[in-house]
Amino acid sequence: MSRFVTLALAAVLLCLGGATQGQGHDAHWIFGNGFHLEFNGEGPTVRPPIPDYNGGEGTSCIADKLGNLLYYSNVTNVWNGNFLPLLNSDTLSASGSPTASSKTNGSLFLPWPGDSADRYFVFFPMNVVDDKLYLSRIDALLDMGLGGIEDSLRYRPVWDMPVVEHLNAVRHANGRDWWIIGRTSAISDEIVMALLTPNGIEYSGTREAGYMGHPWGSIVFSRNGQVMAFTNIKGVCVSSPSTLALYHFDRCEGELLLLDILVTRTCAESAYGVAFSPNGEKLYYSIAEKPMVYQLSLIGDQLVDTLIFALSGPHLSNNLGGNLVLGKDDKIYVNYYRPFSSSESDTLAQYLGIITNPNTFGLDC
Repeated sequence: MSRFVTLALAAVLLCLGGATQGQGHDAHWIFGNGFHLEFNGEGPTVRPPIPDYNGGEGTSCIADKLGNLLYYSNVTNVWNGNFLPLLNSDTLSASGSPTASSKTNGSLFLPWPGDSADRYFVFFPMNVVDDKLYLSRIDALLDMGLGGIEDSLRYRPVWDMPVVEHLNAVRHANGRDWWIIGRTSAISDEIVMALLTPNGIEYSGTREAGYMGHPWGSIVFSRNGQVMAFTNIKGVCVSSPSTLALYHFDRCEGELLLLDILVTRTCAESAYGVAFSPNGEKLYYSIAEKPMVYQLSLIGDQLVDTLIFALSGPHLSNNLGGNLVLGKDDKIYVNYYRPFSSSESDTLAQYLGIITNPNTFGLDC
């Protein structure tokens, strides 16, 4: 029997500041229209909503090692743990727009490499005007302990080229540094990569993706950082299909090896959100045009997809799928939205679902 549980909780897109953070840094999720979950116990606790927050698709947040909320963002704005604008962040995104970004994974917080005292953090916003990724360092001691952007390391470009969506990070094999991964902002076969060390960005360059892919979608790593997956969204039934690509990732050298490419079942389905099971043996992806979730399993030497969740109703405007995130409680959280009722097709309710046993094959998950 399927163990997919739906919560009556409004949501848009989840935020999680980077892959495999651990140590309490991913204890808070702030997303959608100010919805706030805290993972400091066995399961999530719903916190009071945050007023005047529109998360869009570019949400991110980070906590300290003890799980206390530090900073959160919707790409175009940054706030501290007291829900106030972060010091020196007023023009950080240089977007000129107070609205949320539509870039999936459009911002990212990380602990500064080598900082064991939880003093320094780095924020990566993806500019909504020039599509470039920028870096700013946060000093947690500024503004009487609420934190602020350092003037000396503020809004530095990571790559010279524009990028779009597909932003994430994974620890280097040394356990200290971070690999930053993205996609170029055109239909191309390139993945962009940078290495963040205690000295800042020490390397930036490109890797071949192994095939031509659309620049829109999500990117995620398995918990051990050894496998990377990303989805490619496209318009419904355009000339090329939507795909999901799997790679082996060398955390020492930053090299990628293409393992497989899955094409969605029909041209009317675009792979969007993606998440690994806790043991890394299953992969889940959502469909953008409709609330649907597939599970991918390796059976023999072939990837097999199983439809584990689908809601009835038309595609696109009235029913949409969203992102997937693996939580600290080893459950996968899935967001989607659909009308309140068949008579209210223009009034959308937003939901958060839970895959309770993601290590299990098929509908038993």
